[in-house]
Parts: sequence; C-alpha cells; structure tokens
Amino acid sequence: MSKHATIAQSLFGQPTGDYGTPEWVDSMLNGLLDLFDTCYWNVNQEQFGRHEAADVGPVHFRPYSWGEEDGGPNFWIDGDEQQIRWYKHPGRGQSCAIDYTPEQWIAWHDAVRKALWAACEPKP
Repeated sequence: MSKHATIAQSLFGQPTGDYGTPEWVDSMLNGLLDLFDTCYWNVNQEQFGRHEAADVGPVHFRPYSWGEEDGGPNFWIDGDEQQIRWYKHPGRGQSCAIDYTPEQWIAWHDAVRKALWAACEPKP
C-alpha cells in the first residue's frame, strides 16, 4: 500500500496527495495507463512513452516533474476532483487527492475507462 511518501519524497519535499492509494488501486491505474497507451496510439499514430505530457480526450497524463517546482498531478480526468500523484514512476509513493471508498474508486475507474474508449473511437 502506498500510504506514505517515500523517503526521498520526504527528504526533498516532493508534493504528494493527501491520501495513499491501496495496491489494488495502483493495479487499476496500471490498467488504465495501458489503455491510455493504446488510445494514444489510435488517436496520434505514434507510441506514447510516458516521458512527456499527453492527453487523450478528457484524460490527462503528466510525467513526474524532476524540477524544483511542483509539476502538479500526474493523472486525472476533467470534471473529477480526484488527482493521482506518484514519485518518479506510477505506483511508487503514489497518492491521491480524495480518500475514495472502494465503490467510488470503481466508479472513477469506469468513468476514466469509458472516457478513454470514447476518445479513441475512429472518427468519421
């Protein structure tokens, strides 16, 4: 469970969300990131390497900020206050803005998944 910041996050003052994410949420996010990769390819016809900021419809990805400034959240969807942050890589020192119940996490996952699929459907 990613309930606490990593030692490096604490030492160097890297920003975190208010709540850690359980391992099963980390796993759900990994699945969403795989779908994000696929949809990014479908929309842009180029590989997404997770090293640059990218958007697929209303879903946004930002890599970890290596600078001194706060890079903001790493993963979020428009219209939802939930924001996911991590330290260097998804799942590491991962945190979120809102302490969701399991049911809320499942609804969030389904909303992100639905938005990604809608964004990567072929356009006439």
